[in-house]
Amino acid sequence: MKNIIILIVGIFIAILTATVLNFFDLLSQPDFLMIFIFLVCLYSKSQDTPLIIISLVLGIIYDILIARYQGFYSISFFLTAVALTYLKNKLLRDKLSAVFFVCFTVLIINAIYRTIFSIYPYFNLIISNKFIISNIQFILSNSIVLYLALLITIKAVKIR
Repeated sequence: MKNIIILIVGIFIAILTATVLNFFDLLSQPDFLMIFIFLVCLYSKSQDTPLIIISLVLGIIYDILIARYQGFYSISFFLTAVALTYLKNKLLRDKLSAVFFVCFTVLIINAIYRTIFSIYPYFNLIISNKFIISNIQFILSNSIVLYLALLITIKAVKIR
């Protein structure tokens, strides 16, 4: 039942991100579904395999909603879920700095993946300042939202 609720909330976040949040003109829109997957994979008491499958399903749904290439988000979310569920038992999840460092590293890897995937059709394109600035904005906006979400989640877990 808990996994179904996680999937429904993830689908709601994907639809909200694909429809409503596109009307806001920000420098870089945080990837709320990726942050949701971070939090679920690190703090859910469910087994690891359903969380990985849920992340893959959410990636496929997100690909259908907004992606230019099929498989872009599904691969990204799947690999993120695999990495975080593997590291979940090895991290001190109540230490904000350790969790944030791991998530920040995953965000940087994800930004590199996005850059490679977005210039794939243009082999002769040299990585320009536009791509670098876009990735820095992506990392900063997601890091700020992720930090705030981790603060709230860690305090909520300590209260329980």
